[in-house]
Amino acid sequence: MRDREKRRYDMFVKADAFGNDYLKDLPPDSKGAGYRTALAVVIVQLDANKVMQVPPRFTAVEVQLDGLLLDLKAIAKTARAVAQDISGFADSFTIASQSPAGVLSAADAFIAALKKPGVLKHFIDHEASPDLVVQLEKSVTAIRKAQSSLSGGTTSAVAKTKAIGLCVSEGIKLVNHLDAIVINKYERNAEVLRAWQTASHVERAPQHEEHDDGTHGTSSTEPNK
Repeated sequence: MRDREKRRYDMFVKADAFGNDYLKDLPPDSKGAGYRTALAVVIVQLDANKVMQVPPRFTAVEVQLDGLLLDLKAIAKTARAVAQDISGFADSFTIASQSPAGVLSAADAFIAALKKPGVLKHFIDHEASPDLVVQLEKSVTAIRKAQSSLSGGTTSAVAKTKAIGLCVSEGIKLVNHLDAIVINKYERNAEVLRAWQTASHVERAPQHEEHDDGTHGTSSTEPNK
């Protein structure tokens, strides 16, 4: 949840608390009671969405890719050593790109080359593990599985961000309705109106915050945030 949304969420919570103190006597079938209930639902939805909004970290996948790249470089170095006696032996063991996709593509090519008859023996003769191909396949499978999970998590986080935005918009609309009700219901009660003014106030944004709503960090004691 961005700071702008968090400040509005905080306002919703205060407005909901105000309703518990001053609007409990609204008829259950009234518009005002409906707005109160809907605002409480918005708060619950925001609580649920903000927990799942943060996308998974890339660190684990990056570490796995770094480890695989080191393994591929060691294989390529061994292939060049063998190529001193067998011309062209190293041609199948090159890393064209060190991007995540490039590393995985190279790993696939290395695995295919190592499975050719007699090729793996040259690496074993140079003290490589007899399980070299199995180890590479396990690494590639683990990385691709992690990437798939990461992609799904990022997509989920984006969806949650969108859901939060919709909830905030709905919450603002409900507070605007409640604003009209409070002003009409308590037009001669300055104390309650001041309490509502405080409850419906959105805190001023930090000076460094970037605003996408054209308010330039200003705030008001009025709703319509």
